[in-house]
Amino acid sequence: MKSKSAQKVSRSSPPRRGRPPAPPERARPHRVVTFVTHAEMAKLEQICEDAEKSLSAVAHEILSRSLRHRNRRRIVKRKSEQN
Repeated sequence: MKSKSAQKVSRSSPPRRGRPPAPPERARPHRVVTFVTHAEMAKLEQICEDAEKSLSAVAHEILSRSLRHRNRRRIVKRKSEQN
């Protein structure tokens, strides 16, 4: 029987660990930190529980939705100013 060291497979590069990188258009490399009130946290926790999602996922959805909505309002405002 071979010893443990003899059983190891030699590799030219170390094994990859963790989640593979997302495509550039889906990567989220930036972090946003904020503080919320007790009431806001309770609401967020309830949303998380109802949606069966993590706090991070819910916060990202809320932020993304708000940014998309804001962008749509700007487009509509520009069109109305042109008329």
